[in-house]
Amino acid sequence: LLIFNCHLRALFGNLQITHLVLTSESLDVLSTHAFVLGIPRLPPVFHPANPMNPYCDFTEDKLISCVQSLSVAPARFGKYEYSNLGFGLLGHIVSKRSQRSYSDLCHEIVFRPLGMMSSFTSYQEIPHDLSHRIAHGHRDRTQLTSQWDFDALAGCGSLLSTSNDLMKLMIAALD
Repeated sequence: LLIFNCHLRALFGNLQITHLVLTSESLDVLSTHAFVLGIPRLPPVFHPANPMNPYCDFTEDKLISCVQSLSVAPARFGKYEYSNLGFGLLGHIVSKRSQRSYSDLCHEIVFRPLGMMSSFTSYQEIPHDLSHRIAHGHRDRTQLTSQWDFDALAGCGSLLSTSNDLMKLMIAALD
């Protein structure tokens, strides 16, 4: 598996990072603690052009701008919460560090080795003969949502998979 023990400044050059945790932490810490570092759940300035597909226009430029202005979110009830921004940032950093796309990394490191042949990172990757197997998301019990597309924050939710493939991932994680 990939081991990333480098500082964020090494990846983003002269980027001025003022978020205390991001300044001092290396990627190995971010990868195991992305949900407890106090990184906000969503980017502080998050105004998607299409609220029904909110991550599609969140580009690397927006992510860098966001990282520059991050501040630690106060812990709710004494605990930090899961962060879409934290895991999206982690996925982007791993992709940037490896100089490969997030999708390529998922296929090369996770999907193929585990035999997860019905797993993808975007709807565009799904072969036509498998498209009927896609479950559609709902906003409530009756209203369908649109398919979400991801750019710089792919690490926070771009994976599409079947329950059988997710079982393979779970077994590997527990092994």
